[in-house]
Amino acid sequence: MSLRSFLFVPGDSERKLVRGLASQADPLILDPEDAVAPSRKALAQGMVAEALAARAPASGEPQLWVRINPMDLGGLDDLAAVVRAGAGDFARGARLSLAGLSVVALASTHAGHAGRTRFCIVPRLEDGIASLFRGNVDVVVTEHGAADLRGLCVHDRAEALATVADPAFRPALEAA
Repeated sequence: MSLRSFLFVPGDSERKLVRGLASQADPLILDPEDAVAPSRKALAQGMVAEALAARAPASGEPQLWVRINPMDLGGLDDLAAVVRAGAGDFARGARLSLAGLSVVALASTHAGHAGRTRFCIVPRLEDGIASLFRGNVDVVVTEHGAADLRGLCVHDRAEALATVADPAFRPALEAA
């Protein structure tokens, strides 16, 4: 499909969204921030999220695009507010972006049941359930550093992850 016309629609106007969907524009570009009053930004972000979630693209209808700010000017906040997705969707999206890098940031430990310290980087998952496919994670960052996992085999990934795990737990990881 070649794009002939673009129609920007303020994210806080249901009337304009309905009119835009009925237009002959190729993509309809929803704007959750710049085209709305600052006091209506949260409303606009919610309306854009609802419009994206409620509409399955149909033949002949315009595509829905979302205009966000550059990442260093609040774009990540815009994106997080309008996209209803899970960690896997964000990781795949990051890998498919222009920079093509999926970064996961996490604390190396957390307070578990009864205040016991739990380690977030472990040799095996207790229940075997993970929210991210290992192929969708390029870099893991903790308060102990960053592990670049790109192109590494499973064994080398485990060694790299051990370097950013809590120092008290590293011997157990290395022994596993």
